[in-house]
Amino acid sequence: MAEVVLRYYDQHGQHTPARKWLKFAVNHWVLFYGAASVDEVCKPTSIQRFIDHLRSQGRKPSYIQNILTAGKAALSRAYKLGEITRKPHIPSIKVGQTQPKGRPCSPEELAAYLDAAPAHLRPLIFICIGTASRPQAVTQLTWSQIDFGDNLLHLNQEGREQTSKHRPTVKLPPTLRDYLKAQLRTCEYVVHFRGKPVHRYQESLQRNREVAELDSRINMYSPRHSAARWMRKLGVPPWEISAQLGHKMARGMDMTELYAAYSPDYQAKATAALDGLLRAVLAASSTISVHPS
Repeated sequence: MAEVVLRYYDQHGQHTPARKWLKFAVNHWVLFYGAASVDEVCKPTSIQRFIDHLRSQGRKPSYIQNILTAGKAALSRAYKLGEITRKPHIPSIKVGQTQPKGRPCSPEELAAYLDAAPAHLRPLIFICIGTASRPQAVTQLTWSQIDFGDNLLHLNQEGREQTSKHRPTVKLPPTLRDYLKAQLRTCEYVVHFRGKPVHRYQESLQRNREVAELDSRINMYSPRHSAARWMRKLGVPPWEISAQLGHKMARGMDMTELYAAYSPDYQAKATAALDGLLRAVLAASSTISVHPS
């Protein structure tokens, strides 16, 4: 089991934005199980002992569930690669409702967060505000994913398999479209540092958040949750908000999946609301200005 989780981290996990947390998760598996075989590990009684051990350390249910998820991902990868002959079942534990990552902010707080950021990270924040996207999707965004002709932004790269964190196709709010059109295209990535995609931004933005005198609950998920709250306050239909955020549609709310992205009314209210949020942020920003094309 130790070989499975370590190989998962070495060949995959360390190259993802969640590498720091995954390293902690893998260490939990390695330290508890040592040289135990995969078959020994995945007996229900063995997994329960592991869960009880984590609980005895005072770990919260959400933390334990994330540890289990990392082990499950490692085993699934090993099975797909033929490294193990069967995919053992790793149970889930019940996790109560948790607070979203990063608290929602006012337009003025988003502007302060934006202004305090290094110049190469401002596009990341601005796009996250204007699309309600997860930051990982935006750091991987290339210019080929932006269709200025039809005002569409394809958050999922062509050929990339969709995961549980669905990356939708969204409309470009006019303010975001004009901002992106004005950017210099020196490499294939929209957000980059010296021609390379940006993966490590948390520590830099934490320092700049402190300079801006913003509290510690503001992070790169705050633009996403701010956008969701803004759309809700403006009465955007729930199914449009869900589609914008890339959430799985609840029963009775899947009609939005029938919309074609090229339809004139696709995500119309969500797009208008996000454009209003961008304009409110720009009004409070001292570093970014957008001129209509």
